[in-house]
Amino acid sequence: MYGKFGSVECSRQVFDSIDRKDFYSWNLLLGAYARNCCVAEAKAIFDAMPKRNLVSWTTLLDLFAENGLLEEAKIVFEKIPAWDVVAWTSMLVAYAQNGHLEETESLFSSMKEKNLVSWNAMLTSYSAYGNIQRVKDIFDMAPEWDLVSWTAILSAYAQNGHVDSALKIFDTMPVKDTISFTAMLAAYASSGMVDQMVSMFKEMPYWNIVAWNVMLSAYAQHGHMKHAEQIFSLMPERDIISLNGLLCGYARERNFVKAKSLFDSIPSKDLVSWNAMLAAYCYGSQLKFATMFFASMPDRDVVSWNVLLTAFSQHGLLEDARTVLDFVPDQDLASSSVMLAAYGNSGKLEFAKQYFHEMPLRDAACWNSLLAAYTHSGDLVNAKTVFDRLPHRNLISWNAMLSACSSYEELKRLRKPSKSSATHTSSRYIVWLFQKMIMDGLMPDDISFVSILNGYGHEGNVKIGWWYFQRMLPDFFLEPTKQHYTCVIDLLGRAGHLVDAHNLIYSMPFDPDTIDWTSLLGSCSSHKKNEQFGANVAELALELDPTRASPYSLLANFYS
Repeated sequence: MYGKFGSVECSRQVFDSIDRKDFYSWNLLLGAYARNCCVAEAKAIFDAMPKRNLVSWTTLLDLFAENGLLEEAKIVFEKIPAWDVVAWTSMLVAYAQNGHLEETESLFSSMKEKNLVSWNAMLTSYSAYGNIQRVKDIFDMAPEWDLVSWTAILSAYAQNGHVDSALKIFDTMPVKDTISFTAMLAAYASSGMVDQMVSMFKEMPYWNIVAWNVMLSAYAQHGHMKHAEQIFSLMPERDIISLNGLLCGYARERNFVKAKSLFDSIPSKDLVSWNAMLAAYCYGSQLKFATMFFASMPDRDVVSWNVLLTAFSQHGLLEDARTVLDFVPDQDLASSSVMLAAYGNSGKLEFAKQYFHEMPLRDAACWNSLLAAYTHSGDLVNAKTVFDRLPHRNLISWNAMLSACSSYEELKRLRKPSKSSATHTSSRYIVWLFQKMIMDGLMPDDISFVSILNGYGHEGNVKIGWWYFQRMLPDFFLEPTKQHYTCVIDLLGRAGHLVDAHNLIYSMPFDPDTIDWTSLLGSCSSHKKNEQFGANVAELALELDPTRASPYSLLANFYS
């Protein structure tokens, strides 16, 4: 009893008072030390035991595994006199918890007898590493399922952006708990499906701090800071994750005053807090103060270095960025990818190519940075070559290629990757990429649709462009943003549908800006229709920004 409540000293005193100690009393003491993660003391108790049974062996094995001591766990497993399903499963869980998938798979295949814990260890292991197909295969093969099994397959889909599949699993689950609801909540949050996230939150029978933090972080991440602040004020309790979530939101919003005020109020700052405040300086273009703040940090990790490196890179300070990179103590692929992207964004394609080829290791982000370097330089033929060679294509890869191919004139040089040598129009090629992306299991995001709408805008294909715009919410659960409306306004205007574009500007759920009216004025100028209509549009554009030169030149061109 004392061991369960963290009092190993009292457990030891009770044990020492027992005259005739048996398996039960020895194992109770061993379990008390194990539950409180006292590894050395538990090992000493185990070694002092006059006799050991299977409970003794598996208790020590589990203790080593839970503390990352896999080699010690293997030694214990090999010394067990007789293995049963419990011993096998303990070793299986040890491999699974420490990410050794090959050993986990091999041991699982060798087990003559498997129990539900064994099957669940396999499910949770592959779920943690995002191997959805393997999770599904194991789930289908399992003779029975419990809540852990269902949660594992739900998490596999939810954490990898497969929201529809996750929802189907969630609706099928015979029993749901707070973890199930929170997994589904996080799936909606990470996919930007804010309305569905709110509905799921309201359905939850109980709100724990994890659920509150998911809501807070999701609002902050997607720029809904008023809602994030409201959630923060309603939370019955807060932890450092809550504080950091709000702080990251302020930093991302470039609200330096609120970020600094919140940072100063955090009683026990962790490294995430310091990194978020560093990001606030960098987002606010206060590079001098960011450098001073970086120097004052009590501790730094690779994220800290990468935040500073990214800031210099995004401001075109390549020499400073390279200096920071040379000082990074534990350079990772993220650091290399940032430097590579800096060269690409600055138009230094040759430097980017050389840096890429000198890298000893490359991940998807590095390949994506090289792809972006080619697209920023307008070299779409080589961009497509890099895209075809990518060892792994993620959503960033597809979006980079979609964005590059949304230019009609440059796209004429591209060919669909097939045996046919015929060229294709802009919209056909972009849609081919879009559909292929979905077939590869990736759901488009708002950036994908910007490229689709721009592609059709360049061709003036109103019917299909409008169709894709209308399918964003019902088919892909994406709420159109201001940028999407701007694309459609341009699409309608280029095709000569000036009244429709005008009506959309007034009906969209966003305040029109000078870009919208100037875009429509440009369309009026191109089509030379209705001088009074064009004059009215020019007046609206100039009301928002009288100093902007483009409306004047477009209006002059309209009357020429």
